[in-house]
Amino acid sequence: MMRRWRRDLPDVFDPWTDVERLIDDFKEGLSSLLRPFRYQRIRESEHPIDVADLGDRYEVQVEIPGVPKEDIDIEVTPEGLEVRVEHKEEEEERGKNWIRKERSEMSFSRKIELPEEIKPEEAKAKLRDGILTITLPKVKPVKKEKARKVKID
Repeated sequence: MMRRWRRDLPDVFDPWTDVERLIDDFKEGLSSLLRPFRYQRIRESEHPIDVADLGDRYEVQVEIPGVPKEDIDIEVTPEGLEVRVEHKEEEEERGKNWIRKERSEMSFSRKIELPEEIKPEEAKAKLRDGILTITLPKVKPVKKEKARKVKID
């Protein structure tokens, strides 16, 4: 009976007790240090980007609901493009007494490199229903050849 009671009490002379306490303190400190970065990966996927190869051109679509075209900057080079968004709240929105507010100021930048060279001077963009669509004509459109049979000699 005495043995069981002793097993439930922490052993103050056990060196592992201090080691476990140090490890717990380290984990807690590391967790609080990394807390600001916890949702960064999720935030990146808040604005998904789709890139389609349409033969003679690429079509890029970016989801950016609630952002006016004046807050979007697109730079195109022969190798790809960069989309930057800098959306600030209106002054009247800041003064309201919000009960719940999930929309806020946002800023993000995405760079996309493309496998084939494009013509930056012919790039076009349109914003409809929160979807930014960018059309990027290729320098040399690649023709898809039909498969052919090869005769074996």
